[in-house]
Amino acid sequence: MRAIGVIRTAVSADPRVDGRLVRGLAEARRYDLCRILLIQPGEYLPTVLTVQTVLEHRADAVLAPALAHLGGTERAVALVCDVITPRETVRRGGESPGRHP
Repeated sequence: MRAIGVIRTAVSADPRVDGRLVRGLAEARRYDLCRILLIQPGEYLPTVLTVQTVLEHRADAVLAPALAHLGGTERAVALVCDVITPRETVRRGGESPGRHP
């Protein structure tokens, strides 16, 4: 399975640490991490960029340190793939976030 990572720099205390977290999450979940997007403040249409990158890489999931890195758009992104954080998952189809067991 393939995934992309998303880190919103305005939310991240340290993007390098968050990058390691995303890579570790990919490894733990056995995803092939294709790319990590660093979303900068003022990025034009970051949700479109995220979805476009998912489609380009044929990703099954977006991995992020927390849902805050999706800027409140996790349900929109989940229309095309799962959204996975260390604590929550929004399944493809836009279901509400659920806690990991």
